[in-house]
Amino acid sequence: MRDVIGFGAINLDLIYEVGSLSEISCEGTELRPGKEFCPDSEAFEKVLKRVKERGILKTRNGGGSAANTVVALSRMGFKTGLVGKVGSDAEGKWLLGQMEGVDLRGVLSEGISGRCLCILDSNRDRSILLGPNANDSLSSEEIDFHYVTDARYVHFTSFAGERPFLAQQSLAEKLCPPLRISFDPGEVYARHGLNYVETLLKKSFVVFATEGEIEMLTGLDFHEGGRLLLKIGPSIIVCKRGGRGAHVISRNEEFELPAESTRVMDNTGAGDVFNAGFLAGLLRNRPLVDCASFAIRLAARSVTGYGRGRYPQKQDVAFLTKSSGSVSKRYE
Repeated sequence: MRDVIGFGAINLDLIYEVGSLSEISCEGTELRPGKEFCPDSEAFEKVLKRVKERGILKTRNGGGSAANTVVALSRMGFKTGLVGKVGSDAEGKWLLGQMEGVDLRGVLSEGISGRCLCILDSNRDRSILLGPNANDSLSSEEIDFHYVTDARYVHFTSFAGERPFLAQQSLAEKLCPPLRISFDPGEVYARHGLNYVETLLKKSFVVFATEGEIEMLTGLDFHEGGRLLLKIGPSIIVCKRGGRGAHVISRNEEFELPAESTRVMDNTGAGDVFNAGFLAGLLRNRPLVDCASFAIRLAARSVTGYGRGRYPQKQDVAFLTKSSGSVSKRYE
């Protein structure tokens, strides 16, 4: 049995540095800090061409939120798997080679691989453009239900297209305890509003979202919005606040932890590493405050390098054995 199986888009991450986002913006595609866009293929190629002309390619990595999370967990020694689709092209083969111990029997190959253009400006602000490609062709009929259910957690993250989203909904409706669902809607799903993701929320055990995503979903700030999300079905809501830390709400407690001070090189995937740290704590039956503290620690380190260069290692899990002294409930 695997500890966590991820289910989300799989992308080739191209991370570029530019002087400012405004000099890369094109007509119809205005890049803004912290925002994700999914333009049509013509607009994507136009921005990519401009970035190549005016920016510096810092690294190319395997990416996709679910993939990043299970890679981080795999590096820590947890057994992980992945459901998704890459292209049958050279990039697809390369992406599969970047999965570092993740079981890939749930990954299909067809068409052109998805791409994610991550653009960093001189202030370390980031804008993301998605080119879904093969990701959007994944359908419910292609998913091996028995493969997915052989896990303790299934971690859902966003797709740009409707077909894979419907596949996630269909799968979630079939999943039952003791298997648990963790869910990170990201900006892509949050932008659609609460009704769009209600099925996934109802079936989730833990939900990860940023302040902005909670506001998009609920129309409320992260305190009230998080409490509203909790009423829908999840047992735990984790608000990722970036440089301000994390706010955790459960049925038994509510608390906030500050971020660790660090020098940011690239914050791409930091939220995914945070998710991995929190899930690692749950898998080790730690109190929620320990889960959040570990997640913050790993996320802070991840931003000090590019891509997956500063992801966690097996020795990091030893931090989870150190008691916080908390009397918080352990989610066993």
